[in-house]
Amino acid sequence: MAAQFQYVLAMFFSAWLLGAVFDVYNTVMGASAWLRWLRPAADLAFWLGGAGFVYVWMYITDDGRFRVYALLLLAAGYLVYRMTLHRPVVASAWAVVRAVAFLLRWVWRLLEGVVIRPLRGLAWVVAWVLRWMYRWLVAWEDMVFFLLGFMLRPVVWVFATPWRRTANLRAPVARGWEGFWARVANWLRKNPGS
Repeated sequence: MAAQFQYVLAMFFSAWLLGAVFDVYNTVMGASAWLRWLRPAADLAFWLGGAGFVYVWMYITDDGRFRVYALLLLAAGYLVYRMTLHRPVVASAWAVVRAVAFLLRWVWRLLEGVVIRPLRGLAWVVAWVLRWMYRWLVAWEDMVFFLLGFMLRPVVWVFATPWRRTANLRAPVARGWEGFWARVANWLRKNPGS
């Protein structure tokens, strides 16, 4: 008789525990958009784990024999849980979810204030300094090349004058050189494999 009473209590409290676990995980999964996509896998894991848990309780209390009225005991235990403990369990689960969300927001704000904002400010300062240095170097480059162009103008004029005067002498050589390369290209087109 004591074994049967133990079996009845085990099934009854198993239903209570399964109902509480279901309410907690369902509340947590529903509270976050990030976790909602895990709900099918969590449902499967819950029902497989719940079936395993009930079987282990059956094994401990009655050597694993499944009795038909075990389902009625589980249903009765779940109904009693639903009428008595459902609201407090869900309310406490929501309180835990809100506390964890508050803690995560607080940690994020702390991280943002201590790490992210200073790094953004440092990046802005570095970018400003680099832009200023770039503008300064571009201005110096323009000035240096203007001065070099101004100072080298007489040298360029000295060497450019004879170069311009020999243009009539270089033109036939350039035309002959172009003709030579044109003949080579035509020969290669006619004999591609040789």
